[in-house]
Amino acid sequence: MTDPIRLYHSDVDHIEVWAQGDTRWLTFADQVMQSWIQLSDPAVLSPPVQALLAPLLFVPTPQKTLMLGMGAGSLARFLTHQKPEFAGVLVEWSAPAVAIARQFFDFPEASAWEIKRMDARDYLLNTTQQYDYVVVDMMTGPDTSRWVGQPAHLHRMRACLSPGGVVVFNLLACDATMFTNFLRHIRHVFARKTVCLGVPGYKNVVIFAFVQDPPYSTLAQLRARAPVLQQAWGLPFSALVAQMQQDNPPGSGALKE
Repeated sequence: MTDPIRLYHSDVDHIEVWAQGDTRWLTFADQVMQSWIQLSDPAVLSPPVQALLAPLLFVPTPQKTLMLGMGAGSLARFLTHQKPEFAGVLVEWSAPAVAIARQFFDFPEASAWEIKRMDARDYLLNTTQQYDYVVVDMMTGPDTSRWVGQPAHLHRMRACLSPGGVVVFNLLACDATMFTNFLRHIRHVFARKTVCLGVPGYKNVVIFAFVQDPPYSTLAQLRARAPVLQQAWGLPFSALVAQMQQDNPPGSGALKE
């Protein structure tokens, strides 16, 4: 196998883009791989990004989507490839991040994703829209991690969800205290309608929270839905159900026995 090649480096934003064969990935200051794609196949997703779609087990396919944080744009790329009608709003404050996703990560230029170049906090404060599916994937540093987990911002996220909506957070569980506080706050704001999902082999922990009790929540229901969703989306939903069962003790949140 050929050695990795660095395609992009910025001392200002501490962003690097690397390539090895057909694979490209993004790193920030900590040098941890944040997102990767296979250029030849948009249907291939990294395990942490696969986990962001686990809420599809609990709710019908969302109609309106909001993404806070772009990363490499791999989730939007995947959704556009799998379901061309799937579109929404993508909020990203960093102009280099948007340019990198387009230049190096095959972000779909002709898609119906509306990219808003602004701070996610301002968007949450000012939007009047309600979304079925909100993805928060911008936990790249302690400052972001702190404000995202503050109750005031969690309440704003809840307010921009539809009655059947779900918000999903991609967290890097590097600080046990910060993670515990975040989980405590989100369980309070969302009345314990939450689910945790670890990603084996990665530091990521995905947490999702529902406005109301989801229509599918028992293990039997999720196991029955998993093969159907697996066929439709090409993702390992059965494995996600098994991981959720392992990560969520009975009575700890939205997942029921």
